[in-house]
Amino acid sequence: MKALVCELCGSNDFAIQDGLYICQSCGTKYEPEPTDAKTVASSVANGEFDEVENLKVLAARAMEVEDYEKAADYYDAALLKRPNDWEMVFNRARCGIYDDRGSSSMLDNYCTFERSYNAVYMLIKDTYRSVDDRIKAVETVTARTIEFTEFDNSMLSHELLRLRVSANGARSQLDLLQRMTIETLIACGENNAIVMHDHKRNAALNDLALQCYVKALGLLDKSPDIYFAVKDEYREKLLKLARQVDPDYEPPVVEEDEKHCYVATAVYGSYDCPQVWVLRRFRDFSLAKTLGGRAFIRFYYAISPKLVKRFGSSAWFRSCCKRPLDALVARCRVRGYSDEPYDDRGW
Repeated sequence: MKALVCELCGSNDFAIQDGLYICQSCGTKYEPEPTDAKTVASSVANGEFDEVENLKVLAARAMEVEDYEKAADYYDAALLKRPNDWEMVFNRARCGIYDDRGSSSMLDNYCTFERSYNAVYMLIKDTYRSVDDRIKAVETVTARTIEFTEFDNSMLSHELLRLRVSANGARSQLDLLQRMTIETLIACGENNAIVMHDHKRNAALNDLALQCYVKALGLLDKSPDIYFAVKDEYREKLLKLARQVDPDYEPPVVEEDEKHCYVATAVYGSYDCPQVWVLRRFRDFSLAKTLGGRAFIRFYYAISPKLVKRFGSSAWFRSCCKRPLDALVARCRVRGYSDEPYDDRGW
């Protein structure tokens, strides 16, 4: 029998249901010739089609427990049999970020994941004839992208805390990776119009793109490791993209934290790290207790945001500030100030 090939998506992965061939990639139904039905039924009985579904289930389970290397192996095996499955292509690219068996760095892997959106959206377009089905697939990609990038951004922030910025190379790499979570959301939103023949968004695609840009703005606002100057650049870009799909979009007002340790955050990489927890306790339990100390705090919060915005990404600035801050942290520890997690105190 000549191999069956779907005229719509090019897949040769079929199952039999109610006497019809059902393309497993796009759902198109075909009436079989009598001899074909017998052959395909035999293939199904032998488990050729079930094998791909089993591999997908195993890959999904591996991803749930963050065993990305094993998940990547399952997806690789499944894609050999079903190469045009957009969902598997997307998930395989996702697994590649944390699959460190090759020579590529995690940053290179993240760049590959970000570039995968064009291919994934093209596969969605080729797989589905119905616009509604395409939109549904883009909804899935958008929801997973938001979930993935939030997890990644949080994970990278915790990794920065673990390193305590002891290695400048690692710190620089993690900063770039955090920026990639923003770039990935931008790619997800910008590329979704590919699923339309004229590459023009409708209202549903506009809404999905806006979700990506709003999420990116949220990650930007709570990510102190992307320095202030870079934040301004990304904020401007994201607002421009958001207003292209919704001219009336206005971002929520982000209130400045009047107690933010700007210089210490720039030096140590996060507002929530052991050194800054010590300094925040010193501020709240020592400086804030006296009139002169409170005056110093007000003066510090008046000038430090401008200093960090201008110089915070400069290595010389962090180097000059780190030595006196290290000395102050050491003295505070001797005086009993803890470096355990801390919530700011009102005063």
